[in-house]
Amino acid sequence: GDNYRASVNGTQVYLGTDYIASINAAIAGLTPNRTTKEWVTIKNSGSSGNSGGAVKSVTLRSYTGLDFSNTTFTCNSNDLLIVPVLADRKTEIEVKNLKVAGNPRYGIWFKGCTNMVISNITMNLTNGSGQFGLGIRVDHSTAATSNLTINGNINITGGDMSIETYGLDGFNIGNVTTSNNYGCGVLLNQSKNGTVGTVTGNYNCNGGGYATFRVANNNGPNVTCTKVYSRNSG
Repeated sequence: GDNYRASVNGTQVYLGTDYIASINAAIAGLTPNRTTKEWVTIKNSGSSGNSGGAVKSVTLRSYTGLDFSNTTFTCNSNDLLIVPVLADRKTEIEVKNLKVAGNPRYGIWFKGCTNMVISNITMNLTNGSGQFGLGIRVDHSTAATSNLTINGNINITGGDMSIETYGLDGFNIGNVTTSNNYGCGVLLNQSKNGTVGTVTGNYNCNGGGYATFRVANNNGPNVTCTKVYSRNSG
């Protein structure tokens, strides 16, 4: 019916109408104080609903992976306070096979984290400009952050920056396709010791100043990008 059900090892831990709460309940039901990665598999699409006036998110814990199984997380709040996946000062975290639609604040936001993997992500975002509606953001706003891998099919349409890092040490970002957004396709700030594959951009900040691929704010050293293919962009 209208309910989402979350189970951990066959035991129901949530039954209700809140899509985000159901996923968080599954995460909370995993082994406490684990030191190896455990997984939550999301088998249904869902919508965020309203935020309630504060950031509302699926909140990762350390040693946790989320497999969204190519389902769609739709952000349909009346504000910019939905973050489909958020992690703060966590390690050994992973998100894969996720589709995001609508108006998130950030589609994926990792801050102060280490040993992160993001793969097979598709976003079709309706908002942008002013640092909101950003696709994937990894930053050091709460602690040092290091060791990011982004691979597989990464295709982000709309929003502000498609991928942005700040203060990141150690990364391997694969091929990225980005289009029809207000900012950069890939923007690296104060990030070092990493590689980027091919960035393919179309209508990234068309008529503006942002580029399909940009490095800024004391970025580097030891950063390479294989190829940039940019059309109709800033």
